[in-house]
Order: sequence, then structure tokens, then C-alpha cells
Amino acid sequence: MKAKLLFSSAVLGIALLMSGCVNNLTNLTPPNLPQNSSGIYTITSKVKITETNYVLGSEKCSIVIDGIARPMVVSNYSKGIYTYDYAIPSGQNQARYYYVLEYDVRNRGVITHREVKSPLQTLYLANRYVLNMETDRGIVGSKISILGRGFARNDTVVIGGVTAPTEFVASNVLTFTVPAIPANQDYFVELHTATGDLPVGKFHVDPGILKVSPASLNLISGQKAIIVFSSEFDAPEGGLLIDVLTNVPESVVMPPVVIPAGQRSVSVKVQGGKPGVGQINLAAPGFNPMVIPVSVTQ
Repeated sequence: MKAKLLFSSAVLGIALLMSGCVNNLTNLTPPNLPQNSSGIYTITSKVKITETNYVLGSEKCSIVIDGIARPMVVSNYSKGIYTYDYAIPSGQNQARYYYVLEYDVRNRGVITHREVKSPLQTLYLANRYVLNMETDRGIVGSKISILGRGFARNDTVVIGGVTAPTEFVASNVLTFTVPAIPANQDYFVELHTATGDLPVGKFHVDPGILKVSPASLNLISGQKAIIVFSSEFDAPEGGLLIDVLTNVPESVVMPPVVIPAGQRSVSVKVQGGKPGVGQINLAAPGFNPMVIPVSVTQ
């Protein structure tokens, strides 16, 4: 009974070792490949044999497509990488395949041939895809280009969950304007299309510079003045709202501040109230905060 148990444990150990070999055959080919003019696509796998007693140089890798085994070529640039250039037949937009790894092992002078198969894989050709963004960082209001293929006029760019103003330039070029979102953060960018969403990449919003003129206010009670607020880029859709807070609310009388959509500046009338000394704090999404010193005399 004990001998039978030991035998069963040994068989189980060998089985686990053999099953672990499957993980050594990795598919490196993306499931979606951009279409190209030649119709030839490189399929890549990575092989790593962990058994210490395998016969060095006996390994070979092949790919089975449409039931036909085709030998793969060892890469000259990376160890354990195998490639195969497959010409997809005209009119076909996908291919199903799997890999076969073969190698020999030597146990006490006896050589045994082994074979490992990967799970079935599927490759799709994409006629709509994103190649890259013009840049991966910028400030609110800046216009960013996206290069790719198969863009449509109703496609929209979404950054950090916020829909950005999107312009269709051509089937391979879109531009979007960075919306008014907080600066000093990374955001995930997606392209929303009628047939699904496509990842674009990561975008970092840097703080913009909000300009204010004059830089300080010195008023007499009842006196009126003009403050001009401006940014480097056109205000986004809906306008750029500037939050205005002051620690002397009875000394400064001014309306809400919004730079209208598509414009870069706005002029606001300010009137001196009760005498006092303090400051006006300005904040807007995507911009560094600013402080305007205020002095109102009788």
C-alpha cells in the first residue's frame, strides 16, 4: 500500500513538471494587427525550456496555421524568440493558429523526444487603429494630433473620462483640445468610435499660466477698474471658469469670471467697496493658482 502511494506521488510529480512546460511557450503576437500593403504579418513566440536535462540545440518551434505546420525562424536579436512571416490570403481578415515546441531530454543516457502545444490563438486584422499621439503631455487648451487609420467624422477623444473637443482632419489624423481638467496628473486617453473604443495612451496635463493685468489693485471706495484675465490657448467648450475668492469680500465687488469658449481673454469690471487690505485668490482647472494683492482706501 505504501509502495503504491509513493509510486502515485512520483507519477503526479512528473505530470506536474510536464504540465508546467506549457507555460514556457508564450505568444508575443498582438491579437489585433494593423493592415499593411504587403499583406505579410510577423507572428512571434517566445520559448523558454526550464528542464535542466534537455538536449541543448534540439529545440525547434513551428506554427500550425490552417492545419499546416510551418517552421519558425530563430531571431538573431533575442534569445528564445521565434518568428514566422505569414501572408494572409486575400479577402481574409483573420487567422487561427497554435505553436508546437519540440525538444529532447536525456535521462541516464536515454534520449526522449518531447512536444508541447500552445493554446489556439486568433489574429485579427484591424482597419481602424491608433498609431500614436503627437505628444504625451501638454496644458489645458493645447491642440494634440493623433495618427492612425480608419478615423471617422463622428469619432471623439475622451481624456480622463471627459470628452474633449475633437476635430476630424483626415481618415488618418484627428486632433483634440485638452479640456479644462486638473493639472499635474496623468490621464488615460481613449478614442470613442461607432464600432467600439480604442486605447490611445497616457497624457500628462502640465499647469498652464494664467495672466492677470494689473498684478495688484489699489482702489478708492467706489472707484472702478478693469482686470484682464488671459491664457495661452483658446478657452475650451463651455468657457474657462476662474474661481475667485477673497479674504476682504466687503472691499471688492466683482462679477464671476469666465473666459468665453474659443477666446483667450476676458475683461472684468471691479469696484472698490469698504476700506480694507487683503488679496484675491484665483484658481482654474489646469492652471497654477494666482494671488492679486488688494488695497481699498477711503
